[in-house]
Parts: sequence; structure tokens; C-alpha cells
Amino acid sequence: MGRKIPGRKHKGVKDPVIQKAVREQKLKTKINAPPTDPNEQETPKSLENLIRLKQIAKNTQFKKKKRSRNKLVDTSKFNRREFRLPGMKKPDKTLPSLNQWQGETDETFLKRIDEATQNLINEVEFEEQFGVRVRHNSETGDVEEIEMAERDEIDLLMRNYNKEKKDNYKNKKKEKMLKKFQKNTKDVNSIGDASDNIALNSKQRRKMKALQKKQESVLENGEKIQFHDVIKFGEVVHQPPQITVRPKNANKIKKPGAKGDLLLEKMLGNNNKKNKYSSISPLQRQKQEQERNHIVELYRKIKSQNKRKLNIAL
Repeated sequence: MGRKIPGRKHKGVKDPVIQKAVREQKLKTKINAPPTDPNEQETPKSLENLIRLKQIAKNTQFKKKKRSRNKLVDTSKFNRREFRLPGMKKPDKTLPSLNQWQGETDETFLKRIDEATQNLINEVEFEEQFGVRVRHNSETGDVEEIEMAERDEIDLLMRNYNKEKKDNYKNKKKEKMLKKFQKNTKDVNSIGDASDNIALNSKQRRKMKALQKKQESVLENGEKIQFHDVIKFGEVVHQPPQITVRPKNANKIKKPGAKGDLLLEKMLGNNNKKNKYSSISPLQRQKQEQERNHIVELYRKIKSQNKRKLNIAL
């Protein structure tokens, strides 16, 4: 329990109206008070404070703190040579020695160190990727030459291991995609067979349509590859190829108006063949002639009707 704070003692009953009047009398000259003299305009308090602070700054002399040279940071003091274990054949990378300049803030110096470390990391990655070694000038730090580095057994083993790992990952991914595609096609086929009897959901319908489109695109791409002509560089063609030999499976093209291609012959059927006239009696021949004349008249009527319709349309 904390200390008990005694409350304010009210002696007697105070009238709230009188209390309000006293309070308003105190605040009368402080809030929304009109100017005492309308011809004079008093300076605002904020401006008075600003003038006062300006005067203080002008009178006082601020001492600029300068960092002594002993307190400036030098990274070469922290570069210590690490101990080498057996099997470590690669030479150590020489770290750049950075000194803090006079007047340089700690923040800018740390940014400079971060930039130098990032450059060093990128250089090491470049050497590992292309199997080279970058040599720098010991005094200026500029790049002098880039030479091929000797590959260690460990480097070769690691390179082969990473390559196999990458290939295995790619193969597994391809197999997974192929299985997924086969499964989806099976689902679509089963849905398509059952769609005659069972009503499909909207999700199943969308899935079936998407896979059907995918299969159609695969087939179209296959057809494009099949009928794609490979044109060599510099090959010039002045006219389309002339086909001199007819393919074996090609159908013979009948010329218009050739024998057996007329509309009358198709309507008459086999009654128009000449080899039958020798074995037909004169009565039957007369009947055939009447039928032929009747069909010719019908044909002419149809043709005249078509002409009339064309004229009306025009």
C-alpha cells in the first residue's frame, strides 16, 4: 500500500455561481481580451522569444569539439593474421586498411568500411565463379592483373557435387510437373466421361476447360513444328515449287463439264448410259425420252426462278 495523500478539505458549502464568476474574472484579461490601445500593436510572445534566443546565440561563443588524432580509427590495427590449418593451400586475401579522416563522422566512416567489405565479397565470388585470382597493388590497392588460379581437389569435388545437385533438382522438378499434368489429364477424362450423367461443379468445369485449352495448345505447337520449313541462310526463292508428279493417295480432280459430272446425269441416274439403248425396246426408249424432256423443263424452270430472285434482290 502506498502513502495516503490527504484530500482537499472543503470548509462550508461554496456557491458554484460565485465560483464561476471568480474564475471568469481571473481569465478575463488573458483569453480573448481586446487590445488596451487600438493604435498600438504589441509584439507576439513567440517573436519576443525568438529575438531573445538570437541575442543569446550572438553573445555566447560555442567551442567546436575537435577529435584528437589518437582517437581516430585505423582498421590496420585490427587486421591480425589467422592461424592456418593443414590442407589450407589458398593464400589469405589482403584486407584493405582504412583510416578515419580528420573531421569524418563515425557514420560516414562505417559506410566506407561497409562498401569496402562488399567489394571484397564480390571479388571473392567472382574468383570462385570463373576460377581466377585478382592481384592488387600493395600501395595503391588498384587491380594489377587477373590470372588463372590453380584448382584444388576440394574445389573440383565441390563443383561436381553442386552440379549434380542442381541437375537432380531440375530432373525431380520435371518429373513432378509431368506427373501432375498426367494426373490432371486423367481427372479431366474421368470428369468428361461422367459429365453425361453427373452435373459438374463450377470448379470442375473450369479445371476441365483449362486443361483442354492446354492440350490444344500443345497439339498446335506440335503441328507448327511439324509443318515448319527450315530455310538456310542466303537461300533465295523466285517462284513457288512446280509439282510435276501426282501423289499416290491424291484424288483425281474432275474438270467441270466432263463426262459423269453434269447435274442432269446425276438426276437421271444410270438410265442415260448408251450401252443400254441397244437392248431397249422402242417403247421403253420413248418413255425415257419423255422423262428426260420433263426433267429438262423442270431444270429450266428452277434456273429461271433463281434468276428472278437475283433480280429482285438487286
